[in-house]
Amino acid sequence: MSLQVQTTQIALVTAEHELRYLQECNKVLTRCNHTLAMHTSHAPLQKAQAVNKALACTAVQAEQSTFSLKEKNVIMDEVCDMICKLVAKHDVPVSSV
Repeated sequence: MSLQVQTTQIALVTAEHELRYLQECNKVLTRCNHTLAMHTSHAPLQKAQAVNKALACTAVQAEQSTFSLKEKNVIMDEVCDMICKLVAKHDVPVSSV
């Protein structure tokens, strides 16, 4: 065989190996692209569900943590005790209460 034919055959084999490698890379990239597309398509729904869940939790917490400080325009004894504890034990400034 001539040198030119051998060189061409070596180039052909090298090109086939590179082609297989690039085809495998293409498969991996196509799979990743598909995965990202699926995540992107579901993101708005997931975000909306997360917002609704957070709002529901906040509403429940707001209902549970609301109490009245005054009863008939008189500060209740429990409130006075709480203020004293905040100032004495938890170092809350009097101006903040």
